[in-house]
Amino acid sequence: MIKIVPKIMTLLELFASGEEIGFSEVQRRTGLTKSNVSHLLSALCENGVLFRSGYGSYRRGVRLIRLCNGDNLWRELNIMAERCADNLVGWFNELAVVGLRFQGRRLTLVKRKPVKNLQVEQENERYYHYQADWYGTANGRILLAFAPGKIVSDVVRHCGLPSRKTWNAAVTLPKLMRELKQIREQGYVVMKVDDDIKAIGVPARDASGEAVLSIATAFPVFSCRKTDAEIIERLQYEAESFEKEMAIRGITVADLNLNTIR
Repeated sequence: MIKIVPKIMTLLELFASGEEIGFSEVQRRTGLTKSNVSHLLSALCENGVLFRSGYGSYRRGVRLIRLCNGDNLWRELNIMAERCADNLVGWFNELAVVGLRFQGRRLTLVKRKPVKNLQVEQENERYYHYQADWYGTANGRILLAFAPGKIVSDVVRHCGLPSRKTWNAAVTLPKLMRELKQIREQGYVVMKVDDDIKAIGVPARDASGEAVLSIATAFPVFSCRKTDAEIIERLQYEAESFEKEMAIRGITVADLNLNTIR
């Protein structure tokens, strides 16, 4: 058993930086036999220290991230969010926003703007906790709809109920609860930000299966050439891809620390 410890340490040091490394490259850099590399990689993956990111490729898993630097969980999450938002902008060329519900707060992980003259501006800060953000954006409504009842109650207590201008169909508590239930049941939200702008959002789940993420877009209705159904389908596709990455890496909201946000 003692003889295997140096081999394990060699692998941990190799993957500590977060680099994705192929099987052959692991063998070349460590000088270990093919059999040793195969058995060690399998064991480390089974225990969440590493994860298999592709055919014959490996990266550090959530347990190694914690050992190296817990702050990197936020970095890993942001990298995934950036990739998701970039994919949406590349497909749709409209505003893409990835949000997170964390400790009763609503955070924006990533916002990507389209490359064109007319741009939709819906969110301007990284951190949010006021009425318009929970009620007046697709991200906010999704995160609130899938939140535990206590968080919904806290939001209503601190922010009040939506105004008629912000969310006309949810100006009383029973109406708000009915609207949130409808969003949960259909699995997406479609809303008009104003007469010219529409926003659509869907939920995404972390490794625990909890819907704590939101993926949304906002766009001018007069220039949009895609149907709501096409946009929803694409958002759900990106959400599923995000969820798979979260599951593979074993990242849950419980792993994150508010004090380490960058």
